[in-house]
Amino acid sequence: MLAALLATTPAIPDEADEASPRARAEVARWLLHESRWGYISEFADAAPPAAGRHVSGGVFSFSDGIVDSQVPAERSTGRLFFYIMGGGGQSFNATLTVSEAALANGTCGFAGTFLDPEDPRCAKLSALGTMTPSAGASAATGLAALYSRHPQMRAWPTSHRFVVHELLLRDVWLLDGYGGGVSLQLDDYFSAEPRDSRHGSRHARLAPAAQHSAAPAAWPAPAAAGAWIVAQAQLARTLLPID
Repeated sequence: MLAALLATTPAIPDEADEASPRARAEVARWLLHESRWGYISEFADAAPPAAGRHVSGGVFSFSDGIVDSQVPAERSTGRLFFYIMGGGGQSFNATLTVSEAALANGTCGFAGTFLDPEDPRCAKLSALGTMTPSAGASAATGLAALYSRHPQMRAWPTSHRFVVHELLLRDVWLLDGYGGGVSLQLDDYFSAEPRDSRHGSRHARLAPAAQHSAAPAAWPAPAAAGAWIVAQAQLARTLLPID
């Protein structure tokens, strides 16, 4: 009986398997597929040299595929599409940063457990590339992906001149456990299936912690709204000037 049970029990990969380039690429694809938004940092190379390189940023929605497609390969492609206001223009260098803490449950962990967003076991990712206006088939693919993940975009005013953009990747950096972050090979990234296969001591969970308090039904003043957001925030994106 024991021999039969062992024969039918799937083997659990060890820590080396979990930290393999392939496994890390799967986690990266999973995190981007599950994320609906992220923080874009734009690097303005045209700034005067004496002033250094200026950095600006903001929150943007994105999609990596047509989530309701009948073709599985179209649901998560690894390509990152954005709908940016302003009519398009020149491409620019940008980095997209996402965190597991920003997923739908608002925390890292499972079954009531909690990890601080800065904890290395709470996965975070930065994708560096060139934000480029899309055209032709790429624009049609991107728009279908964005509409499937963000249906409200269909009603956004045409007068604001939203244009599909794609972040053409040059580097994907992932931290998803103890041992430090890694830059993924783009071939591994694009060929991987989106899957969260983490387990074991690299991702051992912490004890339960208090969750967010409910937002007030009505704000007495804008300052109160800002104070509540700061008090409830679990993570933030810090922009550092580049000399």
